Amino acid sequence: MNRIYLPGLLLGAVALLLGACASSPPSSFYLLTPMKAAPAVPDSGLIVGVGPVRLADYLDRPQIVSREVPNRLRVSEVHRWGGSLQDNLLLVLAQNLSLLLGGEQVLVYPWDDPLQPDYQVRMEVRRFDGGPDSEVELDARWSIEAADAAEASGKGRSLIREAVGGTEVTDLVAAQSRALERLSRDIAAEIQRLEQGRAARE
Repeated sequence: MNRIYLPGLLLGAVALLLGACASSPPSSFYLLTPMKAAPAVPDSGLIVGVGPVRLADYLDRPQIVSREVPNRLRVSEVHRWGGSLQDNLLLVLAQNLSLLLGGEQVLVYPWDDPLQPDYQVRMEVRRFDGGPDSEVELDARWSIEAADAAEASGKGRSLIREAVGGTEVTDLVAAQSRALERLSRDIAAEIQRLEQGRAARE
């Protein structure tokens, strides 16, 4: 009996497994988006390089990570980034800075452009998560290095909280995009401060 019953049991288990795989929900893919508009500013003529950006290890994955409680994360297998989160973040930050600084010369790391940036933005993202119907928290340390070693450089830490205002993952990602816009404004303001200081010394 055992020799007849065991293969039947295995076949039933395989059938159940295949049925479960066939009925698993399809994956959805998401992207951070740049800010829609900014007040018109004159072209500064500055060349700004954005990157490298280092992500905390728990963020450096294709799945979207949300936070259920302060010390527990959820890694979704069906809600994923539409590519590299690091690359998406770099591109959106560059697009935001282009709008805020009034110029098109924003290079994304690594660049092979013969032009060299007047300022380079480096960043470490320690936290960038949240929960649906909760809030996103973005914790980023950043530095701005002038091409001329004689010029002043800047650095800062942005701690940003942005309400999600919905229960869907699309609401979560939209809130992350708004938090990234606020980070972009912090960095743009520091670049403008450094540039004003340079102009005053000339």
